[in-house]
Amino acid sequence: MARLLGDDFLNGCSLDFEESAISDVDGLELLADPDDVGEPLVSASEDSGSPRAMLRVSSTGRDLKIANRCRVAGLDVAEVEGWMRRGTAVLAPRGGVQHHTAGASEGDHPSLGICVNGRAGLPGPLCNTFESRSLKCIIVASGRANHAGTGGWKGASGNHTMYGLETEHTGRERMPLPMIQVAARIQAAMIFGTAEARMVCQHWEWDLPANGGEGDKIDVATNLHPGREPSNDDFRDMVRKELQLLVGVEVSKIVYPTPNRRANGDWIRKAVKVRTVNVDNWLENHQGILQRRGPGSGVEIKPSFV
Repeated sequence: MARLLGDDFLNGCSLDFEESAISDVDGLELLADPDDVGEPLVSASEDSGSPRAMLRVSSTGRDLKIANRCRVAGLDVAEVEGWMRRGTAVLAPRGGVQHHTAGASEGDHPSLGICVNGRAGLPGPLCNTFESRSLKCIIVASGRANHAGTGGWKGASGNHTMYGLETEHTGRERMPLPMIQVAARIQAAMIFGTAEARMVCQHWEWDLPANGGEGDKIDVATNLHPGREPSNDDFRDMVRKELQLLVGVEVSKIVYPTPNRRANGDWIRKAVKVRTVNVDNWLENHQGILQRRGPGSGVEIKPSFV
């Protein structure tokens, strides 16, 4: 069974995690549990400088903060089980590549299983993030994904240098503008703190031969090419605007204790940390925490970073 994030999950862009409806999704489990959401958004002292400087991929070669950045960006996010361990741990991103799945014309995400598990001759994962037809952002892998192949963009080459986003689209017609806008937001969330918008390219741009001419790739869609609306350059402008919005997001860290039973039966207080862009909304929906009494029962609210 799969656990999906509810439609109201992003009310106020809160980053506390609540389990909601249950349904099957191609045999893959999409998680919204507190134990499965990765590291905190940042780990830094209060005088560590700008958010950009603190969102680098960890030295393990994995980006365990993709889901949190996507939520802060206001995206409807779900996570495929095991995404934090999926992909080779050599990711050193310098930008992002945009793809379409060229999958079936019906269904919300018919290509998700292939993007997670791969296909004959090409092992998964085939992307880091996946955009469904319902505009949900699905987190697939924290490490290197096999998505771009041979090619390069502005000095970057190799799958380990680029995030990969697959958008569910046949590639045989224009991609709808809302889908393109969400793709730009996902790309911005992935590269935030790591790269600039100019380092985001379409797959056909990555595939262009170094000596000129045309490559074999056409994605994305029949637009997102020069002279079409929106063009590939228009897409980078969209990413640039989304990055500017992310820089302006103010996040607060809320720390509160919750009872936790030890193996010997004793009760201890365990600190729980969440981040939200709307403190009032979070507190309104967690009244029980404010009613607790006793040592260490207070709620601490302090500034944080995206």
